[in-house]
Amino acid sequence: MKKLFIFTLFLILGFNAFANDNTVFKVSMLIEEDLEKNRLIIQNNSSVLSSTEKMMIYDKYEKDSATVPFLCNFLLGVGIGSFIQGDTKGGLIGLSGELLGLSIYLSGSLSGSAGAASLGALLLLGTRIYELVQPFNYRKNYNSQLRDALGLYNLSFNITPTFNKDSVMVTAMTTISLF
Repeated sequence: MKKLFIFTLFLILGFNAFANDNTVFKVSMLIEEDLEKNRLIIQNNSSVLSSTEKMMIYDKYEKDSATVPFLCNFLLGVGIGSFIQGDTKGGLIGLSGELLGLSIYLSGSLSGSAGAASLGALLLLGTRIYELVQPFNYRKNYNSQLRDALGLYNLSFNITPTFNKDSVMVTAMTTISLF
């Protein structure tokens, strides 16, 4: 009887471990497919995961650097850095802004219209500024969405002693960052 109980216990634990691995895989696939679109499904599925499993998934999918996309947008333009980063919307805005700005500038220059040429140059400049800032905004927003979907929150706890002549005061503060 004791052997049957131990076998049943191992069987239950094994199924539980397999179920969590399956959930980790499912959450990972949902993130890869589209984090923003699958956010609620990811939240529901990740509620059964341990904090270690959540951190493992977060570490795998977080956008950790915006330097390469920034440099590509700075040096090459046309939203290439944003496309590399996975920011299709930002890449399309950069591409269409630069193409439209260049075409307005060239048509204004060729027709002798200083107003159109100036408008095209301003659009090119504004688009380039957008392309330089967007990789950092995208990284911050993506990581915030990922933390929220996985149910990860930043928690900090600070203890500060204050010394007076006759007493010692201790101040404790807890901060929970939701985003």
